[in-house]
Amino acid sequence: MIKVAQARLHDKAKLTVSDSEKLPFDDAKFDLLTCTFSFHHYPNPKSAIAEMKRVLAPQGKLIIADPWPFVPLRQIVNLLLPLRKSGDVKFYSKKEMCTFAKAAGFVVLKWSRIGSLNYLMTAEKA
Repeated sequence: MIKVAQARLHDKAKLTVSDSEKLPFDDAKFDLLTCTFSFHHYPNPKSAIAEMKRVLAPQGKLIIADPWPFVPLRQIVNLLLPLRKSGDVKFYSKKEMCTFAKAAGFVVLKWSRIGSLNYLMTAEKA
């Protein structure tokens, strides 16, 4: 996917592949960070969101969008994920995501559904 994106962007942006828990950027480097449809792949979500906070400037914004199947579908899917080899780890509840964000030092500004199976969370570095 990174090769396709770079081919489409040419020299308009520099794309970097890295570990979500060890981002190769200086502290307070960005004003905005987006995480789209990948958070459910992170084996250590607390570490990943703490790293997101590290690279955000004071009052920097974090936007996370991810799948959010409704209950009980989310619970059933989460039980079956270990049997698959898809790279999915867990689909988190609203409460879990807000708890991760607050524990990392974010203030959750908004939580909303996108369609019937996704969510969007906006947070600000406290």
